[in-house]
Amino acid sequence: MKDIEIVGLDEVFESLHTLKSKTENLEPLLRQVGQFIQNATEDSFEEQKSPFGHAWKPNKKKPKNNSSKKILIDSGILRGSFTVDADDNEVSVGTNVVYAAIHHFGGKAGRNRGVKIPARPFMPIDSGGNMPSDLVSEIMEYLADELMEE
Repeated sequence: MKDIEIVGLDEVFESLHTLKSKTENLEPLLRQVGQFIQNATEDSFEEQKSPFGHAWKPNKKKPKNNSSKKILIDSGILRGSFTVDADDNEVSVGTNVVYAAIHHFGGKAGRNRGVKIPARPFMPIDSGGNMPSDLVSEIMEYLADELMEE
């Protein structure tokens, strides 16, 4: 017969109490989750592709004299504008740069909507609410480590 390890209920309740105390204030955990998302967003600008691995369409025009040759990094304002906001219930990652959406989703812009801007997605969440699997794994590993740590 196989030996069975006996664990007292006190140990079970202590573990549950530890888990409960770690989930009473979710703000630090959610803030870190937001940081993972922000990092993935910033990586898109560095790698010049969506977080899902799709390369951005190149610029049609050559960059100005001293500007970056990288797409969407003329002044660096958009790339550096992403912030994380978190509380006990939710986390958001976003930007207040008004032209961010047209670059992320693509569309027509300019005078009389005469300029077609290709979509160059940089946020790591698609229209269906999906995230890249490597980002999900990183977040889940972090949460498991934090919640199981005593």
